[in-house]
Amino acid sequence: MAQQRWSAIRLVAAFIVAASGCSGPRGGDHGSGGDGDDESCADGEEECGGTCVSACPQDEVRNDVSCACEPQCREGRVWENGRCVPIGGDGDADGDADTDADGDADTDADTDADIDTGCDLGEENCDGFCSDLDYDEDNCGFCFYECDSFFTCDLGQCVCDGTPEECGEEFCGDGDCNARETVDSCPDDCCDRGEHICRLVGPQCGCDDGDLCVLQVGERDCVAGDESREAFEDCSDEGNGEYVCEEGTICALPPGSEASCRPYCDDDLDCGGGGSACAWNFLDGAGDPIEDAWICSTPCDPLTSSGCSPGFGCRVYQSDGGDDLTECTAAAAEGGEDGDPCDSQTDCARGHTCISADGNITCREYCVRAGDDDCPDGLTCRQIEGLPTIDGVEYGYCS
Repeated sequence: MAQQRWSAIRLVAAFIVAASGCSGPRGGDHGSGGDGDDESCADGEEECGGTCVSACPQDEVRNDVSCACEPQCREGRVWENGRCVPIGGDGDADGDADTDADGDADTDADTDADIDTGCDLGEENCDGFCSDLDYDEDNCGFCFYECDSFFTCDLGQCVCDGTPEECGEEFCGDGDCNARETVDSCPDDCCDRGEHICRLVGPQCGCDDGDLCVLQVGERDCVAGDESREAFEDCSDEGNGEYVCEEGTICALPPGSEASCRPYCDDDLDCGGGGSACAWNFLDGAGDPIEDAWICSTPCDPLTSSGCSPGFGCRVYQSDGGDDLTECTAAAAEGGEDGDPCDSQTDCARGHTCISADGNITCREYCVRAGDDDCPDGLTCRQIEGLPTIDGVEYGYCS
């Protein structure tokens, strides 16, 4: 198995905390607040035309006539016919009918060509900002379609931009900047990979077809792989230096956890939910965190430990940003049941967590706070400080 070094910068101590003596909302009671307006409307609503309507998003404004939410146009323009047009311009933003020179009403319908977008030829007005949709990485092909990192916008499509420029006409190779090609191995082939980096997070780019972008001794590199195993699939039998995980994942063994094909990630959205979060950071040879080199924690069920290999239990942790996540960590080979003493999560059996309550630190069975059905007869699902919640489900412990 490929050896890696890890930092738990985003993964902090488990929920070994004092149990709350009673349940209830945090932060005290909710006051009425506000300035007294819209007293008849519920929270998140506002009055328009005598009716309560949903409040507009922050970047939109209310049309006082139709009560609809519309994009915020820049000064001197108003939203009409699906775009921002000058007030009183060809877009009829003043609401008056066009008239001919003789004063008669103009019956010709406005066309897109008649409406002044305020942009140069070949540009599109994207909510008040002019954009070249052929080459704008924030508006590629159409407004608000943003290209991922390592991709650039070319003729309205996001294309990989992770490789160096192609060579000139004089070269000894094929003229392409291949994954493992350097000026040392081919002096006359002017491709220099000195600053070459590829994209770790899927969809990957910057490598030849069939190659994978991985970390090699703290540096990104392109390697051959068979991609036979999917994300979070066990890879504990992988040989050292072999790459069997699908594109965008790496066989990894974070401290105290299990070896599996972990997705590379930039943020939690890359991990797919289910408790999985962008939690583990690679370290370089000096023990320092490597920038933009993270992998996901394991999605699993704290009650049943499904998603974890035998010998591992699913536990709820908290990131340094306060977000809840799950990870498979070693479970006690024997013991670790309700009431057994513990110093850490790994002293407890699958389905149990190490909790400090009533002056004792013991293993307690996980439960769902929505009801007591998960707890043995006579026990109640009690609240854990911090209210650990995964995909809308709050977890507690039986006591």
